[in-house]
Amino acid sequence: MHEFWSYTIATVFVLIMTLSTIFIYASCGIFQFIFSFQMSAYLKILQHRLETKGAADKSIYEHHKTVNQ
Repeated sequence: MHEFWSYTIATVFVLIMTLSTIFIYASCGIFQFIFSFQMSAYLKILQHRLETKGAADKSIYEHHKTVNQ
């Protein structure tokens, strides 16, 4: 019976480590997808403003500077 508990504790430990690793990788992947989606949308808006208002609009350069930072 003593060996059973040591295996159970090790199994629970490995399960917790595996689940936490999966959670971390999934979270990083989701955050990366969200960031990419937001940057894509922001750049589309910036491109549309540049096409409609032209290069004379000074706020476009401020937005572009913000994106680069």
